[in-house]
Amino acid sequence: MPTHRSIASPRTSAFLPLLFVAAALGAQQAPEGYELANTPLPAGASAVLQTAAGIVLCTGTELQLHAQGQAAQTLLSLPSFVFGSFTIPVSATHVLFGENTNNRLWLVPLAGPAPTTPLATVPFNYDAVLLTPQVALLSAKLGGFATPGNDLVALDLTNGSWSSIASLPGASGPLALLPNGDLLYATSSLAFPTPPGTAELLRFPRAAIDQAIANQTILGSNSATVVLGGLDAASDLAVDDDSDVFYVDWMQNNVREIHDVESAHALLGAPLLGYTGSPVSPAGLQFVPGTGIGLFEPFQPRRGTLLVHATDFGSTNLLSSVGAAEASVVVPGPSPLPIGPFSFDITGGPANGTALLVVDLQSPLGPMPMFLGGFEQPLWWDAGLLASSSIQVMAGLDANGAVSLAASNPGPIGTPSALVQVGFVSTDGVLGATAPHAFLVGP
Repeated sequence: MPTHRSIASPRTSAFLPLLFVAAALGAQQAPEGYELANTPLPAGASAVLQTAAGIVLCTGTELQLHAQGQAAQTLLSLPSFVFGSFTIPVSATHVLFGENTNNRLWLVPLAGPAPTTPLATVPFNYDAVLLTPQVALLSAKLGGFATPGNDLVALDLTNGSWSSIASLPGASGPLALLPNGDLLYATSSLAFPTPPGTAELLRFPRAAIDQAIANQTILGSNSATVVLGGLDAASDLAVDDDSDVFYVDWMQNNVREIHDVESAHALLGAPLLGYTGSPVSPAGLQFVPGTGIGLFEPFQPRRGTLLVHATDFGSTNLLSSVGAAEASVVVPGPSPLPIGPFSFDITGGPANGTALLVVDLQSPLGPMPMFLGGFEQPLWWDAGLLASSSIQVMAGLDANGAVSLAASNPGPIGTPSALVQVGFVSTDGVLGATAPHAFLVGP
């Protein structure tokens, strides 16, 4: 396994990458309950980061900002060709960029001017996270490839000074932070080929990290707890909005999830995205939080987004955007509904799942989370459908996660406002619901 997560290369013609992009799109599919979109990136892209201003990436000779509908903007011109290690956000206006050819770190403003000197030089920097607005933590193999261990480094973003705070056996591993500030680190074997099942996800308490920085002490593996062992490989990490961890398994060529990392019973989930047969492989991850309701779980209202930089480590690069895909129920036809037959049409649910349709003469009151035992994700249910007057109908979904249920409007029934929502359970125990759908019933 190379030390670099993504390798830049010179640009080639625009036509060839487009052919590979089309092939990758045909081979890639998100699991049910999620939706996937792909954005082509320039040839040789590395150290990819989505910001509010646009996509920041390294081409090997430049750090660029790609804002939608605009020409690429050069944020930093590099004196020679480099391999980009990482780009992380430092604030709304700056990013920290690392490269491991000349081992330099640059604090780069998104709106210019470009920095003229690097912030620091850290040998073989590999990954980084922002610990505080003034301090970044780096994973770096300070002693070079031949040394038996990897270091965690605290970098002062105000003056570029840095010091090692941990020494861990093996090759360089990726970093991520949990919401409470605990540090996650995935180990990597020095052996090549890497023996399967030898990687571990470690968790360092935030207090231990802070003490190591303050006291200039060196932590070891015994300062961490093992979240989950037996992983084949983990070259990059991302934490979602309910503290599940996604990682790049380069050995199995997929992106996989670890559930309930903050609990004492972390659980390895199925691959989220598999790249077997695809011309590209996953290289980098970023979770972008969103607003509103929902969690990054299947069939939830869409909020956060997992970004995957997929590449052939050359001419073809994609930024894949994965988000929850909420099922829907609609009442087709005119509004208000005339007297006579109509239907409730459900789409986007789990294949062959079990559904419960609930309808009432009610206006929407707003969604509320319902936590049911045995399910990881909440059921977002409109409070207006909790009344005892509601009508409930059980139904089975087809292989496409859809069903059409026949109904009839009998005529004058009082208020014209009506509301319908469908909850469902998949065959493998995933809970979900459609968004509530309001409609009018005519006389």
